[in-house]
Parts: sequence; C-alpha cells; structure tokens
Amino acid sequence: MSQIPSRNDAPKVYRPVLFPKAVKLVNKVNPLEENEQEIVDSVKAIEPAIKIALKKLDCLYMPVDNGKAVVWPWYENTFTGAGTGTRQQLIFMNEIEKKGLTNTFLTDEWIPGQTYEMFSIRYETDCIKELYERIASTGVEVEPLEDVDEKGLMFCFKDPQGHKFQVWQDPKTETQPMRQGIPVFIRVAALFFPSSDPEASYKWYRETLSGPLNEAGLPVTQAGEEIYFIRSLERKTYNHETPASDSIRYMAFAMFQVNGLSKVHRQMIDQGLRVSHQINDRGGCGRQFQLLDPDGNKWDVWERQTMVHWRRNLADSTDWKQRFLFCDYEGERLIDDFYRNLQGHHHGEAVTTVQVMDYNKICENDPEGVQRLLEALDQFCEQNPDRSFQILLREGWYDSISSYVYRD
Repeated sequence: MSQIPSRNDAPKVYRPVLFPKAVKLVNKVNPLEENEQEIVDSVKAIEPAIKIALKKLDCLYMPVDNGKAVVWPWYENTFTGAGTGTRQQLIFMNEIEKKGLTNTFLTDEWIPGQTYEMFSIRYETDCIKELYERIASTGVEVEPLEDVDEKGLMFCFKDPQGHKFQVWQDPKTETQPMRQGIPVFIRVAALFFPSSDPEASYKWYRETLSGPLNEAGLPVTQAGEEIYFIRSLERKTYNHETPASDSIRYMAFAMFQVNGLSKVHRQMIDQGLRVSHQINDRGGCGRQFQLLDPDGNKWDVWERQTMVHWRRNLADSTDWKQRFLFCDYEGERLIDDFYRNLQGHHHGEAVTTVQVMDYNKICENDPEGVQRLLEALDQFCEQNPDRSFQILLREGWYDSISSYVYRD
C-alpha cells in the first residue's frame, strides 16, 4: 500500500479539514485464483481494528451444465415466471466447463447415525403446500412435506442440475397463493457449508467475522440469514470455475455485503487470513474481494458502489449538478435523485461507497464543479449519518488502479 500523501501533495480541491484521512488504495481485477494457496504478506493496518460483521447475503452463484436449454426454463416454468431469485436476493446460475457439479455433500451429522445428502440452502416461502405440489408435478426428486419438531412445514427437492434445497414456511406466516411474477421464495433463510471440522469452522467464523449469533449461539448476518457448518464425509467446496477469462472466472457460492470494505480488507490481511490480494473493483456492480474459510470455500465480501461520471457534453451548463451523473446497477441519475434513492432504501441496503471517476481530469476541466460536488456529498453524510458513505477519488478511468479516500 502506498504511503499516506502529505497535505502539500494533495490536489488543490481537497479541503484541509478532510485531507488527513486521504490514503491511496490499489484496485485489481483478478480475485484469488483456484490454485492460490499462500497467505498474503501482513500489511500494517492504518486504523484500529474494527468489528467485521456481514450485513446481509446479497446473492448466490450456482454452477449448471446446461442453463439455457434445461435449468433456466425449469425455474421459469415452475416458479411463477419470476426466475431463480428470491424476493430479497439474486441467485445466478453460471454455466461451467466442468460438468456435473452440485452444491450437495454427504454428512452423518444431519440425521445422527445415517448418511444423508445435505442441501446447501434453506428457502423461506409463504405458499409451501401449493409449491410442494407444483415442484413434485415436474418429476424432479422431492422428499416428503413434513413438520419437524413443530418448527413449520418443510420439504427438500432437487432441481434439474441436482442441486438440493430445503423449503420452509414459518408457522407464524400467513399462507398466500402462488402469484405470477412474484418469486415463490421470500428469502434465503440459511446457508449450509461443508466442513471437515465444524467446531473449528465455527471458531474461525467467530474470530474472523465477530457478527451476531442467534438464540442457539449460531452465526447469523445482521439481516438474520443463518450460517451453518455441517460435517462433510467428503472433501468438498462450493467453488466453481466459469469459462470467463476475467475477474468472474473463479466463483464463490455466496456474496455477503459489509460496511467499509477497504478497512475490512486491510484488517483481514493484517490478521493473516486467506484473502485475495487486492480489491476487485467492478464499477457500478460494486467492490469485492474473496475470503477462504478453513476448508477452502470462497466467500465474496462485497460493498455497493456508485460511480460518478463528469458529463463532458454538459461542461458549459451553469448548474453544476447537471454536470455529474451517478451510475450503478440500479441505473443512472443526477445527485438529487441519488439522494432520494438513498433515503428510499432501508439503511442496511444503502450505498456504502461513491467513487468519482477520472478525478484528475475533472480537476483540470471543472475544479469549481468537483469542489461543489465533494462539499455536497460530504454535507449529506454529515446530515445523514445512518446513510453516510465512503468517497473515493479515482485517478483515471476504469483501467486505472489507483484511488484516494476522500471520506472514510
């Protein structure tokens, strides 16, 4: 990591009161590769240790052999035309080169004394009986619908790829009919990771992520998704490799959202954890790195990000707000609409990083505009601390690897 620049080295647009927080970051496009085993060198963190907690599960990645012809149409036809996701999470089905991969594993822990093929996900629904009949009618493998220990109705099924899932309905939830265009799954309620030593895996989780625990003392995200480590009778991870040649080639199973990704990454490196060397900046799709658990399962650690572009074609506009466009995976908007969008989100889902692109060039062409932009963003964060965000100033365009932290 580069040294913290001195005030004398700072671009003139920096306000002195903020500049002591500025630190140079380096972004990289390649995550941890499949065969990369060595732990990165320890780097001294520039700030005190923070508690690292997973805010929520953002999305899942599942390998499939033949998505277009088999798997995707099955989900579309079976689950009310709403695709593969839930009402709260995206679920991507990635076509892969290595065929026959499934997110299942054998365990003797789930049913004591018996070998059982374990599922990876517990979905929550509000239409369990109708959904059970619908899935069973498609001819895939389905286990009986039952109420286990009066915890609610549940069943397991396999999709055409062979991925196994559990579906559960909370007994306190009012049953609804399946509705066209509305996902049948409310959310992912729990994830189940294969582990050679569950006790060691839970210890690793508590020491690494220090997040909340449920009533049973098991880890959960801040959004309430439960995380289990189940003893596997075989060496197994959920990692998979896509045909892509870029940063999305080596895939994790789950992507979790955190606050302060740069701080989290620096702290994990300093702790000697197995993480990708540098942060993968995917523009409006966010920033992420990969963390490996003791059995080699990859965890994507991610934060939302909005990119700010200077609009050269509106350089002569007398309204500085018209000269800057805020872009992310939700679309493009001007600053006032960006504020309204932030305030419309639950604070746990708000943007955590705003990155001003091609900052050096903007300073040359529109120093007054970028000064007013940074002052406005800083003011918003001061007035809305529950929706405040990190501000990064990128030296160039998307091929640039260097950014400065303006507000952290």
